[in-house]
Amino acid sequence: MIVCILFCLKNTKIKITKMIKILLCCLLVLFVVVVSANDPAPTWLAYAKSPGNGGLLTFVNATWMVPNYPSRRFGSSSPGFWFGIEPSPATNLIQPILAYNTIEDAEFYGDYTIFDGYFQWSNFQWSHSATHKVSPGDIINGWVKYDKSSNSYACYITDTNSGWSATMNIKVPSGKVYTDTYFVVEHQPNSCEELPPAKAGMTFYDIEVQIDYKTVTPNFKPYKFKDVCDTTAVIKDPSTIEFTWTNSND
Repeated sequence: MIVCILFCLKNTKIKITKMIKILLCCLLVLFVVVVSANDPAPTWLAYAKSPGNGGLLTFVNATWMVPNYPSRRFGSSSPGFWFGIEPSPATNLIQPILAYNTIEDAEFYGDYTIFDGYFQWSNFQWSHSATHKVSPGDIINGWVKYDKSSNSYACYITDTNSGWSATMNIKVPSGKVYTDTYFVVEHQPNSCEELPPAKAGMTFYDIEVQIDYKTVTPNFKPYKFKDVCDTTAVIKDPSTIEFTWTNSND
């Protein structure tokens, strides 16, 4: 849903008829999610969650690699691979994002991109940083860091190959305490060939979590949600999470 909203609102190159279809799709998703009004969203395939048990998240870091292109480059979904932090309940998502764009006639059509994002379930407000095209094999690093003096988070993402980076600063809403860390694969494809090759999957590594400015051992648990293609989160160790799925792309 995040990528859908991004391209609906941001891109002016989409033909009107296709824009209408995309907006109708977005509205349908919004109608479904308004009942729960928090994450996990119905677009999540699988995820891993580490609860902070009320402690304040002050730093989360991870690294991951841009996968090869899907064999079906221009399918129906826009797969997203990201981590994020949220309060409990999960109503305000801060996330460094790697996404693949399959929205026809949109900017970066058929390309992987990285950017920072912030989504609020209370009013469905979505904001994001500048967007950057990345290529398979590029190494992505992202982190979210709390600043006590301003009661805000800096959300950072970089393509370590090119050196490009973006940072967003997000003020913490009144009464919210960010406690929980999520790693997610998002957006259900019509065909499993719209996901990257299954052999490589997607691995987040060098994961670091700090609560109240102290590095902790996160207690990640894997969950299947609105699954297709047997998308699964595998906790390899506290600093490594692998996502697997099935297709014939290899």
